[in-house]
Amino acid sequence: MPVQLVEKIPDPPYDEAGISSILVANNGMAAVKFIRSIKTWCKNEGSSKRQIRLVCMASEDDIEGCSEFIYLCDSFEKVSGGPNHANYCNVDLIINCAIKSRCDVLMMYSYY
Repeated sequence: MPVQLVEKIPDPPYDEAGISSILVANNGMAAVKFIRSIKTWCKNEGSSKRQIRLVCMASEDDIEGCSEFIYLCDSFEKVSGGPNHANYCNVDLIINCAIKSRCDVLMMYSYY
């Protein structure tokens, strides 16, 4: 069966409100790259409809270390420190942070 080319990728099946907030469930360079990509995309869209609130998770170590990803986000949810399975890879914690911060979507790159 021959491959059919699609001229235009269909829009995602969101309502008109779209995505208004994202929880970034990562720290370090993964979070920084994602946040910068979203901010660049919003800027390139050139529409007030495409302003997305970014919320990150931040441990005490991230906060004390003045981690860049915290400053790039609009707000943060404080989480416990320690190994990743206690915070950035803890699915229950991530879901609770997303609910508490009223985020529509969450981004997580797991290296656990």
